[in-house]
Amino acid sequence: MHLLEGKGVTIHFGGLAAVSDVDFYVDKGEVVGLIGPNGAGKTTLFNLISAALQPKPGEIFFKGKKISGMAPFKICRLGIARTFQTVKVFSNLPVIDNVRIGALFGAQKRLKGNVNPEVNELIKFVGLTEVANTPARDLTLAYQKRIEVARALATKPEVLLLDEMMAGLNPTELTESMELVKKIQQRGVTVVMIEHVMRAIMGICDRIIVLDYGKKIAEGTPKEIAGSKTVIEVYLGVTNVGSKKA
Repeated sequence: MHLLEGKGVTIHFGGLAAVSDVDFYVDKGEVVGLIGPNGAGKTTLFNLISAALQPKPGEIFFKGKKISGMAPFKICRLGIARTFQTVKVFSNLPVIDNVRIGALFGAQKRLKGNVNPEVNELIKFVGLTEVANTPARDLTLAYQKRIEVARALATKPEVLLLDEMMAGLNPTELTESMELVKKIQQRGVTVVMIEHVMRAIMGICDRIIVLDYGKKIAEGTPKEIAGSKTVIEVYLGVTNVGSKKA
């Protein structure tokens, strides 16, 4: 049984099929990359998994249980957390409170408990200890992205969906973020990541799924995807695989 699975996942916006009959799976412990040109349906698929949108038709399963149709907060508490393409932090709150919100939201039974030790550990884990009491609005984009990661991890997910975590980062920040994803995997969290940074996709992912115009056009290891004629023509053919950004 796959940890996360979608069957025939489809959604239309007006007459446009943003995601069309997509089958996918993610197994425990993997880092799976989701790539494709702008408008290919990548973030829409994340929105379907996290229940911001509902597939029509199609079904999504988590640990064998159908989750399509559930409320987003219930899916989070089942063990699926996410970050966002456009950073969404509580800008007026310090880093520690942003992460604390995730810890308190992730499981109702912890509302009466002391979450501070795990919050502090996560802040250290993502490298934000020195700015723990700084309002999120005063931090760089790279740091705000780490806040999102820490807040998502504070919900104790089994699957973490990362939406362009590495977009807009300089080379040093990119290397640090790649290392962070590897450390997240080592914590036992399964990762699905949307990314245009080919260095990251090829260097981190165990498997890659490619979307184009809402359809899955390829799937395989980084080596297989890099050598796919279909992918090269549709996507990688207009980029440099060895570059930092596609």
